[in-house]
Amino acid sequence: GLRPVEWASRPTLPQNLPSKNAPSAQHLPSGHLLPAADWLSVPPALTTLIPHGALRRGSTVAVTGSLSLLLHLAASLTGEGAWTALVAQPDLGLAAAVDAGIDPARCVVVSHPGPDAPDVLAALIDGFDVVVVGECTALRERDRRSLSTRVRHRGATLLSTVTWPGADVVLDVTQRLSQGLDGGGGHLQAEHLHVTGHSRGMAPGARVMLQISGENGVEFPQNSRTRLASIDQTTTTNLTTARAS
Repeated sequence: GLRPVEWASRPTLPQNLPSKNAPSAQHLPSGHLLPAADWLSVPPALTTLIPHGALRRGSTVAVTGSLSLLLHLAASLTGEGAWTALVAQPDLGLAAAVDAGIDPARCVVVSHPGPDAPDVLAALIDGFDVVVVGECTALRERDRRSLSTRVRHRGATLLSTVTWPGADVVLDVTQRLSQGLDGGGGHLQAEHLHVTGHSRGMAPGARVMLQISGENGVEFPQNSRTRLASIDQTTTTNLTTARAS
């Protein structure tokens, strides 16, 4: 059977956020107080793209344009004892998830959920802390909205590699430069990304320049201006243009 979510093992509020009992604890626009246990930490470089600098339990997040960014985000959300499910991503190797920091001993892969994908995902949401979903043609829009509601009620987190209706946070990689690959071969040393964030709690269009490497994870590049210029020139892999073609 499915492994139940271990609530006591989930990660606590990141240090840059107030504690549960602090008088300056974060409030949502509605005014409801959220205790520290309701927040999950994200890589520090992503805090400017996510409301309150952390992710609320029960959130649905779409990360488009970079599987590496999505996997590193998933790893940051899974503390000691948390379980992760990788769904509808047949080309994703477990090694890539491990390199991003996901515990292989607490990770389940469902490469082909089939026509029963809505039911499969519903069961996974009930039993896992983080559910990562790839492109799944069996899911209709109403299925996706229903799953987001289930995620919110169960306190899990859903990460999608494609556009997801009603997502709480959208991280869209608009440009990407891979370092270390030569003509499609070689060893990938790092990725340099332009990431735009959208969410209900922040002004639209927040944008940052990020670097992802196996050694340091997600971080700001040491020389952001140089990297920014290099990506904006002919070496750019412009994902927006690629999607339109």
